[in-house]
Amino acid sequence: MKIVVLDGGTTNPGDISWSPLEALGDLTVYPNTPRELLLERARGAGALITNRVRLDRETVNALPELRYIGTLSIGVNQVDGAAARERGIPLCNVPYYCVEAVAQHALSLLLCLTSHGESYSQAVRRGEWSQAEAEAAGATSPGAVRGTKTARPSSLPTPAPWAVTPVISTWASWFFFHSMRQPSCGPIVARGRGKTQAGPEKPRKT
Repeated sequence: MKIVVLDGGTTNPGDISWSPLEALGDLTVYPNTPRELLLERARGAGALITNRVRLDRETVNALPELRYIGTLSIGVNQVDGAAARERGIPLCNVPYYCVEAVAQHALSLLLCLTSHGESYSQAVRRGEWSQAEAEAAGATSPGAVRGTKTARPSSLPTPAPWAVTPVISTWASWFFFHSMRQPSCGPIVARGRGKTQAGPEKPRKT
């Protein structure tokens, strides 16, 4: 079977082996595929794999040998699912792609919003922090200034304690428990409940 990856370079710049797909058929991987070359490259393929290249109804119907469509993403909006369904072509995605990274990134942004980490980082780059310490040292000893609020540049916002940010705290809790429900976190949840678990939980239907 001819297998074509239309835009493999968008998710795999070369550090991941395509050997599992190579074992299934005659594999061709393109870094990217412009619209004008789509039909030429997809023609004769039994399986098409895409990340961002759009497969509309016209394209799907123009490929009679097509038997499978896969996406290198969680979403499938780049493929006309109705057209694939009418022809009995399965459309598969990657449902658990980067869920841990998304949860981690969300928590990082929440911490940045409450602690203003980026503002402090920019102040250090501009030299404001050193200037504030020098100004404070003119009125008191360096030992007394170090670690006190008087050494903080006045232009920076005051970090908000979690106690006064209940909405952000609630969102942080939601993201944490949502990530813990993923299959890869099953053993952690089991240990937290005082139980043992041999492997990851199977995805549950809701």
